[in-house]
Amino acid sequence: MTRQEMHELALAYLQKRLTTEEKAKVFRLIEVDAEFLQILSFELTLLRRFAPLKTAAPAGLRERVQERITAATQNPGKVIAGQVIHYILKGTLPQIAWAVYQPWQRRVFAYE
Repeated sequence: MTRQEMHELALAYLQKRLTTEEKAKVFRLIEVDAEFLQILSFELTLLRRFAPLKTAAPAGLRERVQERITAATQNPGKVIAGQVIHYILKGTLPQIAWAVYQPWQRRVFAYE
């Protein structure tokens, strides 16, 4: 098992994402592999240090993001067309017009 795999397994264990078989593997590794125990301790320290930095998403943000994802997956042609139009306008509009178009575009997409 590589160090990367050990880190991933330790993190998955700490985040409670493992199956029963994978948990048994973690317990065996804790007993026999000092390096895995050290990695597990390191990952736990990182989780504890970063826990206070977590912030809740503003009200309504989760719903807006979910709606945009749903709309994009239901109509991928619209997303692709928007990207194509964006690059065409960027290449053809004079710089002064682009400076006006870009903030307008952000406002429209932010409040769709």
